[in-house]
Amino acid sequence: MTVELHHFRRDDAPGLRQLLLDLYTDVYVGDPVGDTAAFGERLDRWCTSPTWECVIGYDGQEAVGYAFGSPLPPDTDWWTRTAPHLSLDWIAETGSRTFTLAELGVRKPWRKTGVARRMHHELLAPRTEARAVLRVLTSRTCLVEHYESWGYAHVPPAPAEGVRKVCAMVLALPIKA
Repeated sequence: MTVELHHFRRDDAPGLRQLLLDLYTDVYVGDPVGDTAAFGERLDRWCTSPTWECVIGYDGQEAVGYAFGSPLPPDTDWWTRTAPHLSLDWIAETGSRTFTLAELGVRKPWRKTGVARRMHHELLAPRTEARAVLRVLTSRTCLVEHYESWGYAHVPPAPAEGVRKVCAMVLALPIKA
């Protein structure tokens, strides 16, 4: 199995929309958090960013996974929705400070083959931002552990915060190979 990685940008997004929807549906088949309609809405919002980038892995002609995101714009509410307790120094965005890994998914037959890590690294390696961030369901402990093994750290939680359903994780850029 040789998976080739292909880069795409915002101008490519309209032609990729159905493929990404199909991939998402297959990645989350049978998973209660998989909501293709909600994903389509998120995808449409992300794709409007002029700096949106995507990596899709192909095994021959078959798409096996995807990773995409874009830098947080200066007027973002990402931090206030994710971790409103953080200081203004932490959450101040310039449009070139933080890259958000919005989505990463791999179809079942290609999981545990290193494809996710390769797509992740391929997407982030050329980034010039200081950090990358993502959100992950805390109940997905395997995913949290994978992200930790790739160098991500948990964003500091609020001192009195109870059990969180979603946590933010941050990775210093540039990534180390």
